[in-house]
Amino acid sequence: MAIMIKKRDGHYEPLSVEKTKKMIAFACLGLESCDPIELEMDSKLQFVDGMSTKEIQKILVQTAIEKVIQKVDDGYGNMVNRMNQDWQYVAARLFLFDLYKEAAIQRKYKAFGYGNFPALVKKIVEAKRYADFFLTKYTEEELEELGDYIKPKRDYLFNYEGIKLLADRYLVKGYDKEVYELPQERFMAIAMHLALIEGDRKVEFAKKFYDLMSELKMTTATPTLANAGTPFHQLSSCFISGVDDNLWSIYDVNSKFSRVSKHGGALGIYMGKVRALNSDIRGYKNSSGGVIPWIRLYNDTAVAVDQLGKRKGGATVTLDIWHKDFYEFV
Repeated sequence: MAIMIKKRDGHYEPLSVEKTKKMIAFACLGLESCDPIELEMDSKLQFVDGMSTKEIQKILVQTAIEKVIQKVDDGYGNMVNRMNQDWQYVAARLFLFDLYKEAAIQRKYKAFGYGNFPALVKKIVEAKRYADFFLTKYTEEELEELGDYIKPKRDYLFNYEGIKLLADRYLVKGYDKEVYELPQERFMAIAMHLALIEGDRKVEFAKKFYDLMSELKMTTATPTLANAGTPFHQLSSCFISGVDDNLWSIYDVNSKFSRVSKHGGALGIYMGKVRALNSDIRGYKNSSGGVIPWIRLYNDTAVAVDQLGKRKGGATVTLDIWHKDFYEFV
């Protein structure tokens, strides 16, 4: 009786070991220090009826990661750690194949990988995951030109940690975490957003920005990676605010901080104007609780408003060394 494997679209088909072998061989292609047969053996894959292709992929990725550092005999009976960085790239490619297959299902492609860029942009705009300016500021011809400029092979520049981070935090996804974007499309979307200010030369500059990012020569700030091209396109990382010595200002800054953090920014907060512990308030002696309770409030806001799960909220707090609460603050 044939072992049936569950595909990503939900249907079952008989196990094809050859498909798995081809995928592993492709992931190791060009990496001479990575033997596909070695990965097959070390993964100890045990095919079970009803097993999903996603489970198979997960086992192979994990095996490749574990092979980056291995214990080997140094020839004198000692077991030493030996590193082979290339296995990171094998793991990254296997992870990428997973992304491609998920995207193919969403886009109804017959083959996995990249496809019709203008159609994809329209689809994501209609889903309200892209901003309207992709269609109002760029013509169909410009979208086609930029789509043709995308270089899928640059995905292979990523190591595993890099592609995993990009996929988990920054690729635009649907309500149920459906894969809307692939890595090169994220870079192109960012480039197109940043190039808008260039007017008639925006396509030229979009290509330049895309090349810098896709060749991993530079990266952008986290909010730009996450928000560029989306309806909530706040691109800056850092904001500064000073707190005045009154209740309204203290809570106003907290409200502003929560809104900044919601869209990926962090806040620098100056607390030097707030009166110290046991200062007078409106003629009442020893009434002030000092700056520490308010700093805790801002810290709790940073924890609670975690930038849609893409990264933790963050703030820096500054206090003058002559402030009476300085030692407690430190």
